[in-house]
Parts: sequence; structure tokens; C-alpha cells
Amino acid sequence: MTSRTTQAQQDELGSVREAVWTSLGRLVDPCSEGLGQPIDVVSLGLIESVDVDADTGVVQVSFCPTGASCFFQMPLLEEIERRVTEVTGWRCETEIHDQPWTPDRMNPPHAIRRPHLGS
Repeated sequence: MTSRTTQAQQDELGSVREAVWTSLGRLVDPCSEGLGQPIDVVSLGLIESVDVDADTGVVQVSFCPTGASCFFQMPLLEEIERRVTEVTGWRCETEIHDQPWTPDRMNPPHAIRRPHLGS
């Protein structure tokens, strides 16, 4: 943010970012659902970051798939973009995070319940 960004603009950006995180927190990972233990992509640690650029009207989401051969990678990216645009009205760009996913990325309660994911 530039030094000219007002408090109201900062608050709006924070609200947009929070709305995105909330929406993505409701997106269930298809693999975990297939295993009978559904977990959302945020808790699973698949979302690396959410950046909001008011100048361009773009929300950028960094996604970390569980593996390079993840069958659901493209459908998940498309769903992320759809949800972000739907909830914010802004354009969404997704990028694949370059670090490999590990179970350490999971939120602790889910890591304890699902030690078999990522193995």
C-alpha cells in the first residue's frame, strides 16, 4: 500500500481479503472428501497467500497443490477464481506456489485427525 492509502481504503482491502479467506475456507478439497474426511483448502494449507491490489482491482491467490500430479489442480484453481470473483466482484488471478506441499502446512487440528494425507 502506498502512503496515500487512506484508512477507509485499507479497511476495504482488509474486508475484501477477509471475504476471500472466508469463501475459500468453505471450499472442500475433493481428495479429502473422497477419503470420507472432508477438509477445506485453507485448513489443508493449500492457500499460501491472498493479495489484494486496489489499483488494478485484482485479487491474487497463491495455491500450493498437494503434488505436481494433482488431478484436481485445475478444477480447484478454476473454482478459486470463480469464488473470489463472485464474493468480491474483482478479477482473480491464481498462481501455483513453487514450494511443495507437506502435511506441516495443515492447521493443527486437521493434521492430528488426518496423518495419512500427504504420505
